[in-house]
Parts: sequence; C-alpha cells; structure tokens
Amino acid sequence: MKAVTIDALRPGDQLAKPIIDAYGRILLQKEVIFTQKLIKRLKEFNFRYVYIEDALSEDIMPQNIIDEQLRVEAISKIRQTFKIFDQYNEKEHKQYVLERSVKEVQETVNEIINVVNEHDEILSIMSDILCLMITYITILSM
Repeated sequence: MKAVTIDALRPGDQLAKPIIDAYGRILLQKEVIFTQKLIKRLKEFNFRYVYIEDALSEDIMPQNIIDEQLRVEAISKIRQTFKIFDQYNEKEHKQYVLERSVKEVQETVNEIINVVNEHDEILSIMSDILCLMITYITILSM
C-alpha cells in the first residue's frame, strides 16, 4: 500500500485503507475501486491523500503514529472551536472563546505531544503545523 495525493489518484486505483472523516465515520471501505466521480467528490470534501494498493509496495504497511480515535477527537475539538469562534463578531467575545477553547483542547494536545515525543521523525512536521495554527489564530483574533 502507498499514500497518494488526491490529484495523483486515477480511476481504477483500489483503496487500501478505509477513509474516515473527522467524526470517526467510515466514508469508504477498503478495496473500493475509484471512479472519476468518486475522485471528484474527495476533492470537493478537501481530502488530501488516500492509501491505495500498489504492487511495488504491497508488503509495506504504513505505521499510524497517532491513534485514529485521538486524531478524530483532536480534529473534532479544533473544528468545534473555530465553529464557535466564527459565530462571534466582537473581539472581546472571540478572546473569551479562545481562552475557553484552549483549556478544552489542552488535554488532547498533551496526548498528541506525548505520542510525538516518542517519534523524533515527526517533530519537525508537527512544529510546522503548530506554526500554521498559531498564525491562523493570530489572524482571526485581530
């Protein structure tokens, strides 16, 4: 199995690993054969990559460093935070929402940090993501 971007996905490719949304729901089971329509839908829903079957990498199983349940929980909490945040217009309300949300998300973030600390190779990737999130929060709070 190998990971490919949605843009590299071709009709006829076979899904090697289920596609799960941010709420933990299985959207597509493994072994689904991709069609052009299905690829288009994945792009519309902003999926970045999928795992497909590949003869050259059939014996290779990618390691999930972050548990699926923890990943879904983190995405859900962050999504909910920004959903609530976007509902407020006044700067004072946004600041309150941010402060409250940071406390709620902190436990999940600490779990992710513990996992990341056990895997040096992903520390640099995670630091890039964190910088992007901080930039996004800073822009929103202006």
